[in-house]
Amino acid sequence: MLAPGEKLNLNRPRETLGVELSPLRETINRIVATGLVEMEPMRGYSVTPISVANLDEAAAFRIEPEPDALLRAMQNGVLDWESAVMGRCNGSTAR
Repeated sequence: MLAPGEKLNLNRPRETLGVELSPLRETINRIVATGLVEMEPMRGYSVTPISVANLDEAAAFRIEPEPDALLRAMQNGVLDWESAVMGRCNGSTAR
């Protein structure tokens, strides 16, 4: 496990995985695009520091889609779908 702000040592995964440095750098650059790793010119790669604001944002990304998906399912559901959902909510196993 790497701590926020910790510098990445590319030699360790390169040796462990038996890969060349070039594809490893390409992979790390893709991870940089997700925001999990930062790249500083002349300094290398490090784990992105985390703050309460970062944590709140990550939690919001996880929480927000679920209610939206449920709302869309309810709006687009037909009567048979609604009956099946209500049956399951009431303890029925009928499909």
